[in-house]
Amino acid sequence: NGVPQHFRLIGAGWGHGVGLCQIGAAVMGEKGYLYTEILHHYYQNAAIEAQYK
Repeated sequence: NGVPQHFRLIGAGWGHGVGLCQIGAAVMGEKGYLYTEILHHYYQNAAIEAQYK
């Protein structure tokens, strides 16, 4: 039927594989977004809390 049945994806780069685009985050920072705004953009349900006293 002409529709591919299998795909092979090969990647490389600097990413850590957990969903944060390093270039996108850097651009957001250059545009003035706070680090909390950048993190919430990529991890909507994450809580940001201090782990030190």
